[in-house]
Amino acid sequence: MIIADRFESKYQIIYPGEPTKTDITAARELKKYIFKISGAVIAEFRDTREEKDFEIVLGYTSRGGYTEEEKAELGDEGFIIRTDKDKLYIIGGKRGVLYGVYTFLEEYCDVRFYTRDFERVPEKLTLEIPEIKENKQLPGFSYRNSCWYSQNTAEISVKRKMNGGHCKEGGEFPEELGGSEEYYGGFCHTIAFLAETGDIWHQPCLTDENIYNTVIKNIRKILKDYPQAKIVSIKKIMAAIGSEAETDI
Repeated sequence: MIIADRFESKYQIIYPGEPTKTDITAARELKKYIFKISGAVIAEFRDTREEKDFEIVLGYTSRGGYTEEEKAELGDEGFIIRTDKDKLYIIGGKRGVLYGVYTFLEEYCDVRFYTRDFERVPEKLTLEIPEIKENKQLPGFSYRNSCWYSQNTAEISVKRKMNGGHCKEGGEFPEELGGSEEYYGGFCHTIAFLAETGDIWHQPCLTDENIYNTVIKNIRKILKDYPQAKIVSIKKIMAAIGSEAETDI
């Protein structure tokens, strides 16, 4: 498939008729990087526009390209990249569609996202991609974070498929970048308070049966009190487990 050739493209980007903020970001990011690579300006439209042969379809649109079973499997963060004749589909919801766009740029357009202020974007007179039967990716971990200053903005974090943590913005991801993963607590480095040792520099060992059982007891209490939490972190955790002491590490 030739996406662009000699500063021109037959393609248009299609995204949902009622898009999320992330859908819009995905469309604009793809358009921006294709222009940087090839010099071609690709128009973007909602799926209410008349269907054409040459389309790059983002997310869950009226164009299809996915099954309901695949949609359920992908969840918020999984994605599928596939081609069908002259159409390219990047399927995913919430964060997934954006991860799919950045993965397409990396794996098929040779773009590299290294740090918050360093990336490599090749210049190509012809931007051609192979047939893609299916490139499906699902996250191995529900929460992903890099504690490294060169990666501490939400923008580079999303490009690297991280969904939380060590950002200059305080760890929050705006809705335009898929929003933040919900969890109880905040960012820190110790389980000392769950183990009720009271010393943040004293790292308890879970091979100690008493420590292990204390941690399990307190985790169960937090999950019962905060059923919406998928992840439990350990900032200001003492109040949740019934202690008057509270920390802000």
